[in-house]
Formats: sequence, C-alpha cells, structure tokens
Amino acid sequence: MNFLGPVWVFFLKLFNDACRALPSQQAISRMGRLLGGLTYFLQRKRRQVALNNLEMILGDRVSDRQRRTIARQSFDSVATTSFEMFWQPERHGIEFDQWARVEGLEHLQAAHAKDKGVIIACPHIGNWGVLGRALISHGYQMEGLMRPSSIPAVRAHIAAELGRIGITPTNTPLPPDGFKKIMERLAKGAAFLFVADRRVSDYLIDFLGHPAWTAHGAATM
Repeated sequence: MNFLGPVWVFFLKLFNDACRALPSQQAISRMGRLLGGLTYFLQRKRRQVALNNLEMILGDRVSDRQRRTIARQSFDSVATTSFEMFWQPERHGIEFDQWARVEGLEHLQAAHAKDKGVIIACPHIGNWGVLGRALISHGYQMEGLMRPSSIPAVRAHIAAELGRIGITPTNTPLPPDGFKKIMERLAKGAAFLFVADRRVSDYLIDFLGHPAWTAHGAATM
C-alpha cells in the first residue's frame, strides 16, 4: 500500500496549490459551494446524519425543506474551510488581519499575561486552521493535537504544510512521554489548541437530553 502515499501527496499538493491560487474570498466561497454540493449529493450517510441531528435539535420548529437547506449549507461551510486552510491572502494583496478578524483576543491575552501557557479548547466548528494562523499573526506559538494519517508520506506532507503556516502538531495517541512534553511546552508559553472532533469513551454526559460521550483531556491537563 506504500505506493499510494506518493499518489495522495501529489493530489494534496495539487489541492494546496489550487487553494493558494484562488484570487479572493468570493472565489473560495464559490468553490466551497461547488464541493459542498457534490459531497452533499454523494455522501448519503453523512447527509442523513446531518438531517437526523437537525431534527433532534430543532424538532418541528422548521420544515423538512428548511432542514435540508441548513444541512446543505453545513456541507458548503465544511468544504469552504478546506479551501481557506492554506489560502494565503497576502499573495493577493490582502493583509491577513483584513481577511480574518480575531474576536475575544483580550481573554487569551489576559491568560497569557500570567507567564504561563494557555490551553484553548473548542469543538471542531469553523476553521481551526485559520484560528491558529490568526493567533500566530498576533505573536503566539500555536501547537495542538492531531490524529495523523496512517500513510507515512501523507503524514509527513501534512506536518510540513502545517509547519509552513506556523502550527506545530503533536500526534495522537500520545507516546509515553507525550503528556510531559506538552506540559513542558506550556511552561514555555505555548498556546495549545484542543479541537474536539473524535469519538471517545471518557465521560458520558447529558447533551440536549441525550447521553453523549465527551473527552476530558483539556480539563485534565
């Protein structure tokens, strides 16, 4: 299966180059809608999960048609973030701060002013890659947990691309000394990003009236 690695890397590089070549946010949004529509049509199982979740959350407050519209827009949003991840606005005469505005930065600054590292915990909603880049643009060292690809060539490519934009990933599952190393980096002032998006069996909590497993890594650390 090792022969697949170079093939995947070739297409990933092609995609990254395509992202960087897009001339504007409007072009990114158009490509996002195009890819979102395609994945909404092709990924039946994911589409049904989205519709079921919307029915659970919204009930009969919205119509079936409205639920389908919201689900489709969520696919568009996810696809758009894929194009935004490696887009470089500076190449197109746009300052990064003009493209991505940070709100609530004062909370991070207050925590960081205590001369310690900061743990940033968030769900996998929106574009965590742009969040990291935005904080880097304000002088923070951004690190975070990442589940690596099982294909070595792809794993190396993704790590290199993240490094190019200033994000240092720590692969999971952590090695025996992984927790210690994270704590050492935090002690040196790093901002460590936890993006919760994996199924775990840590704690069972009540979520919208339903039992749901949730991770406790950020709270434990």
